[in-house]
Amino acid sequence: MSREVLTPFGSLHVTAKDNDDFSYIITNTKYSQLLLENEYHICVAEPLVKQTTYRNAMFARGIYLNHHTGAPADLYYSTERVNFQLREPYNNAENLNDKIFWGYALKLYLTFRAVQTQALHLKGALVKSPANRLYLLLGRGGSGKSTLSKALNKKGYQVLSNTHCIYKDHYIWGVNTWIRTRENKSEHMIEATDHNTISNGALSGCYILNEYNKNNFEINNIDQNSAVSWVLHFGNAIGNYDLKEDIIDIDPSNFNQFDLLSQQLELTFNFCKENSIQQLTLDAYDDRSLDLFIKIAY
Repeated sequence: MSREVLTPFGSLHVTAKDNDDFSYIITNTKYSQLLLENEYHICVAEPLVKQTTYRNAMFARGIYLNHHTGAPADLYYSTERVNFQLREPYNNAENLNDKIFWGYALKLYLTFRAVQTQALHLKGALVKSPANRLYLLLGRGGSGKSTLSKALNKKGYQVLSNTHCIYKDHYIWGVNTWIRTRENKSEHMIEATDHNTISNGALSGCYILNEYNKNNFEINNIDQNSAVSWVLHFGNAIGNYDLKEDIIDIDPSNFNQFDLLSQQLELTFNFCKENSIQQLTLDAYDDRSLDLFIKIAY
């Protein structure tokens, strides 16, 4: 089964087996403009040629990316596609394919295209207020980005993206993917659904979520140097997911890839200079805290 999904970089063609097209992981939205109008392919299929990169060696050991692990698999990636395939049939092959698609292939595609277009791939949630302003919510794992997004959604905000955002020159794009929620020390995924909302525009504000604090509300300014350090380590996807080796190996003959990687540092400085980044502490379950935040970010 094959289908086409629109992303900030053009058409992503997803091809899978057994009627599993990952439509519950990533699906369509609308954009008023794109950063690229190129095509890319992610396929559950036999690799085109054998590669001997660091990532290939990790896949052969069942280590896909960071904490995403499973059964041994084969991998091929290039400037035009990612092919992956489990080496042996497994009863939970669908779950393992989800891990590879979500945990590696999609992240590589978005990060590679961001580097290629001199944009930032940021790990965060993007919401649109009832006044059509876009706000970026950043935070470490478990800081409450998804919880706050869901709470704001009940107040009339639209959740444009829960994990992957692309930023360039004051503008931001959200990628419509599933949502991971954590409750009672367990987590589950809310499937992605198509929506017709324009999911890009000028960024109106950026907040770094502090850890959950019951019945508390506080916003503090962050100096630029501290903001840069935080975004580099926890916001910028290339560092968060440790994809620098993959970005080089995806086009090893192009030495300019090293320059493009270095530009990510400059782009991070620019992002923090162009936007007022504030630390946000609030209780997403408390209407008073939410209302105080909404007065500021409407």
